[in-house]
Amino acid sequence: MAKRTACILTALCVAAAAVPGTGGYNYSEVFAAEEADDLREGLSVYLNFEDALTTNSASQSAQKVEVQGSGVTRKESEGISGSAAYFDGTSASSLKLPDAVNAAWDDVTLMAWIKCDDDMFGGSTDKKYLFQQTGAGRSILYLDSNMKLGTYVTASDVLSKSPVAGGKWVHVAFTSSHTAKKAQFYINGKLVNENTLDGSYVDALTDLLIGNHKNATEKTGFKGYMDEVRYYKKVMTPAQIQSIYKVYSENAVTNIDITVDTSKEVREISKAMFGINHRYHNNAYSSWNASEKKVEAKFNEYVKEAHFGSVRYPGGTVSNLFDWKRSIGPAEQRKKTVHGLPETSDPITPNFGLDEAMSWIYDDIKAEAVWVYGMGQGSAADAADLIEYLNAPADGDATNPNGGVDWAEVRAANGHPEPYGVTRFEIGNEIGYYRQTYWMDGRGNTDWMDAYIDGGRMTFGQNTRTVKEEDWRDQATNSDGTANQVRYVRYTPAVENSVAVYVGGTQWQIVDSLEGKGAQNVCTVDCKTGKITFGDGINGNIPQSGKAITASYQSDRDGFVSYYQAMNKIADELGMEIQVYCGSGNQVSFVQKMAQKGYNNYYDGVVIHPYSDTSGGVIADNDPEFYEKVLGRSLQYNMPRVKALVDAMNQYAPGMGKVPVLSEFGVYNHNTQFVRGIGHAVYIANEMIDYIGFGTPYINKHCLVDYPYGADNLGSGSQCVIQAIKQNDGTTDFVSTPSAKMFSIFNNMTGTTQIGQKIEGNVTCYTYKGYNVPLVKAISSKDEQGNIYLTVVNNSRDERTDVNLIIDGKDLTGKDLQIWYLTSDDVLDENTQANPNKVDVQKTKISVTEKTAKYSLAPHSVTAFKIPADAQKESETESETQKETTTESEKESESETVNKPSDDKKQTETQTPAAPAKPTVTRPKAVRNVKAKATKKGIRITILRENAETALIYVYRPDAMGHELSRPEILSFLVSTGYQAGTIDQMLEQLRTRLHGSEEFPHEIGVFLGYPLNDVCLLYTSDAADE
Repeated sequence: MAKRTACILTALCVAAAAVPGTGGYNYSEVFAAEEADDLREGLSVYLNFEDALTTNSASQSAQKVEVQGSGVTRKESEGISGSAAYFDGTSASSLKLPDAVNAAWDDVTLMAWIKCDDDMFGGSTDKKYLFQQTGAGRSILYLDSNMKLGTYVTASDVLSKSPVAGGKWVHVAFTSSHTAKKAQFYINGKLVNENTLDGSYVDALTDLLIGNHKNATEKTGFKGYMDEVRYYKKVMTPAQIQSIYKVYSENAVTNIDITVDTSKEVREISKAMFGINHRYHNNAYSSWNASEKKVEAKFNEYVKEAHFGSVRYPGGTVSNLFDWKRSIGPAEQRKKTVHGLPETSDPITPNFGLDEAMSWIYDDIKAEAVWVYGMGQGSAADAADLIEYLNAPADGDATNPNGGVDWAEVRAANGHPEPYGVTRFEIGNEIGYYRQTYWMDGRGNTDWMDAYIDGGRMTFGQNTRTVKEEDWRDQATNSDGTANQVRYVRYTPAVENSVAVYVGGTQWQIVDSLEGKGAQNVCTVDCKTGKITFGDGINGNIPQSGKAITASYQSDRDGFVSYYQAMNKIADELGMEIQVYCGSGNQVSFVQKMAQKGYNNYYDGVVIHPYSDTSGGVIADNDPEFYEKVLGRSLQYNMPRVKALVDAMNQYAPGMGKVPVLSEFGVYNHNTQFVRGIGHAVYIANEMIDYIGFGTPYINKHCLVDYPYGADNLGSGSQCVIQAIKQNDGTTDFVSTPSAKMFSIFNNMTGTTQIGQKIEGNVTCYTYKGYNVPLVKAISSKDEQGNIYLTVVNNSRDERTDVNLIIDGKDLTGKDLQIWYLTSDDVLDENTQANPNKVDVQKTKISVTEKTAKYSLAPHSVTAFKIPADAQKESETESETQKETTTESEKESESETVNKPSDDKKQTETQTPAAPAKPTVTRPKAVRNVKAKATKKGIRITILRENAETALIYVYRPDAMGHELSRPEILSFLVSTGYQAGTIDQMLEQLRTRLHGSEEFPHEIGVFLGYPLNDVCLLYTSDAADE
């Protein structure tokens, strides 16, 4: 027993002796071994910038290096290791290697660590040159505006398949074989693609420029840092490039600090904030069971899981001609309603009508409704009636603010005595856009925005089609040859004596009565209802079958201002506050005209629908970088449109609290796997975080449910968050997409007040046409109980991202943080009927072991943290004794231990209660140098235990030890001894905690030293026998 323990101690002493804590050793020589011969062979230039910009450290080469211009400077301690060269990107400056390369005769490998400034492109699309030949030579390696590596060495552009991240250290490498005419691109040690080169090399010995083009302008230069530049006159192998990358790979790890400031209250986050657009037609896309008069159970379960804060109803375009009065009362007695694109859309049976929808929204799923009023055929008086129906108390005749029909009593008779309390209204959906001008087609020379705002008398010409009461399709215009046919003018009431009726282009006479008119071409017209009635062949002629029935007429229409005033008049009488928003297109024009007309008091905000508009080849459906590009497209196209609206409201209605309203958005229009997958969920999360920053009162994603392989009026049925899949037996199954799962995170893990935050160390994940997608986005909030919420999006497709959470500088030691996160193996992963939970929200807790919380975000993920109010108390006693309330989701989760900060990240450390306070230890500079040199060799040095006189030092290779600790039998053994499974850093942290708790060595330390598992297990067996 003692002998075995001594052996473990001896192994540790040897490890510690390699880097002793005090005198007598030449630290700088400990890891001074020469590089392997195969990494020196063919090396023409090696620039590490430690001494000067022009020092070539390739010992077997006489290649000179020169500085051109003043825009390249040496920056000490800012490189991937030591110093680096900084290129300002705006001057004609570069490093020049005279007479360095003949691409037609020389094989070439060029590599460097680069860190691009975030503003390198500044919205431009000009290439930025890394390595360029002079004279007749060409560009060997450049970055395009999507941050892809490219070469033009044979007069034909070839690009890497993957982009380079900006704002962080990235290792790039390029090889060219002049005999095989092949090029290879490497990023961070990985071969991303190999291409055959078309064209021919230039047969000339040229200079090699680093950091700019031979015909330099202020737009051609690389802007950022460059370090560890190597130029080989041979094609390096993937293994060689990987080994060079690994020397400094750990120094390139991105460390992002997110600091939350609870004292800074940014804005209120309403309950309605994260909502969804829902449409009433098609029985709400099969989510409403019309025969049983209820919401489908499985669908409803998914909706409640997403916990939407608001539901927009009756939809988008479909709402523009929605007649709410036809959607109430007994379902079997309701008349059909008309789609917002009526010429080609079937009439709608409104089974999922007003009361069905409002009862479901308010009483069942406990959300709020956003009502889109059908301005396409409505009126201000009708909208006022709607306010009364939705919100007035049913108290007999005591409250009837609009006079006439007591709509509250009608609501009560229809089964809902209590008012619903709807407060958010949009007047029209995208009014003015293609096929959504409706009555404004009669405006003549009046600008359509003026017509939308003011209304007025509209004039419709002879060829204006009439319609049936419940059918506005084009074919309904034509006579069917039957007796007593009835048609309607679309927009009522018609101005008295303004109507003229035509059959097949021939005008028919309007009479007061058809009786006794015989075989005359006559009809009657009711101007109030717009009804046109024809005869039976005896009392007036029957219009010939197939002939179009048209009418010219005039109609007085209400504009937005009239709606706003009428609706608010009823709300004021009810003692409630409502918001009425403009639902037109061309939003900036609306804001300008409202100011010009003196109407700034007559709107509360303006609706905008920033779809990506990436169809038509902007981003191809099968583009392998669809995920990255659509994130960039959001920054390039969507955010500027919202900002322009906000800027207009601030300019034309300053200080009046006008808001942008984001009631539809999404990826338009791609009916592809991407919009059904987790990549779309990440896209939505990015957009919602940005939109909150613009001050929107709510955000409604389009749309709640659709048939995924069909196409709604957007042509993008797949982008709905719940899929309705029709079955062979006539039923409908439902699948909740990753996007719906993402909503459950935002709606369950966001507080009521947005609070301040600062993100430090954030870098560029992808660049799209000069627009930089950040690696992470985040939003911080708190609730009324003082709990803090932080939701973080990791945009990287493939890489984990480490974040450090700092809450007001307070101590989180020993506290449990609740975490909900959504991720999957691939950005295209989707949920299906066969695997409905492939992508699902995971819930867990982490136990914080220090003052701040460190966490590793999964690739393409959305992660939310809840920091309990009591976890923020600074009292050490409270931090040791406070008992937290455990939520139901926490009871189901397992606890993790958070990584300790790396040794080179300086910060105040607070130990867990079990560990003694650390003494202050000053480490010699030589020790730090040894550690840096070890890192270059893929070796890590960490301190497991120390005091003022001694240190227990652990030296290991992370790759090898990580592999060892992940072996199932070793992992099972460690878990059986009380360890929590995790990364190597997490496992070492647990070992460190045990070492602090005792002067003895825990037996399992043998596993970390590579001892055979059977030998380590014998120690436990011996201990048990001794006991």
